[in-house]
Amino acid sequence: MSQIRVVQMGLGSIGVELTKLLASRRNLVVVGAVDVDPDKVGKDIGKVAQMSKPLGIPVKASLEEVLQQTPADVLLHTASSSFLTTSDQIKPAVESGISVVSTCEEMAFPWHRHKTAADKLHVLAKKHNATLVGTGVNPGYVMDLLPVALTGPVSGINSVTVTRIVDAGKRRLPLQRKVGAGLSEKEFRDKAADGSIRHVGMEESLALLAYGLGWKLDTITESIEPVISKKMVQTPYLTVQPDEAAGVHQISTGIRNGRTVITLELYMYVGAEDSVDATYIDATPSIDMKIHGGIFGDSATIGMVANTLYSMASAPAGLLTVIDLPTIRLQEG
Repeated sequence: MSQIRVVQMGLGSIGVELTKLLASRRNLVVVGAVDVDPDKVGKDIGKVAQMSKPLGIPVKASLEEVLQQTPADVLLHTASSSFLTTSDQIKPAVESGISVVSTCEEMAFPWHRHKTAADKLHVLAKKHNATLVGTGVNPGYVMDLLPVALTGPVSGINSVTVTRIVDAGKRRLPLQRKVGAGLSEKEFRDKAADGSIRHVGMEESLALLAYGLGWKLDTITESIEPVISKKMVQTPYLTVQPDEAAGVHQISTGIRNGRTVITLELYMYVGAEDSVDATYIDATPSIDMKIHGGIFGDSATIGMVANTLYSMASAPAGLLTVIDLPTIRLQEG
């Protein structure tokens, strides 16, 4: 496999770890870096990523500046959860015929919330022969791509249920805050009501799963409740007291022909003792799969994104989903 030249856009914790992984792969090479943080601009990306040696690549403040100076094959975007924001950020790459892999949760299946904008980006990508996809571990794998893959040997599916239990105490501080750890129940409910507390991408996962099965849904519903801690739980970043919110219990359902056919249930809270990723497919034959201990989100996202780069090479142009790509797998080569 020939080398894939990658520009890394966004040097938060995920972007930094991706940079380290890309630098360790023989068939992937970092050729440019973008971040708006003035403390990072101008510094070598190897230094920003705290690697053992510099990579000779200074971080630039704009994507346009990088693309004017550096030939690239793929933009690796880890800078936003919003599809509309991401579309604006990656547009210079698309117009330059550069493919994009993004961790933007809404981009996993952007037609769910932003059909007009998604169709417009799809047309632009086809015009410039660029392939675009949003991916990660959730959405992008655990609650959508994996369940779809598990349906390979079955027929006559009645329903799909996916349950994910995650100990948020082992994750990064931004995620612990995103799930409301340490808030009072009232604070949690207020923030859940305005959308600032939730797992972004749950409905996108459900819509992507339905798309993979060829199901047209009547409607998608979602509910968010706090998981209230019964004891004090301390993480490296914060402390949750008894009767405070430890995290979220989030459920999305897909209704088809008046019946619930997809249920996605997420428990993401600090102090969860039995992390698991479980999929049950009521079909012929039924499938009952459990990954005990669960798939650790941060490292799995990094692996999923890096491995998606390989599948992009043989994919058609346009705005795609992970289900549309050739099998995503590790290809160290």
